[in-house]
Amino acid sequence: MTVDSFEQLLEYVETELAFATRHYNDKYLDRRITS
Repeated sequence: MTVDSFEQLLEYVETELAFATRHYNDKYLDRRITS
């Protein structure tokens, strides 16, 4: 997953699912999303 794709995915999660991803570091989110 490219950085741009990852950022777009996080933006989607924040806006559409109302989940604040800023509280988590990128490596953690990447592991959780890809698993």
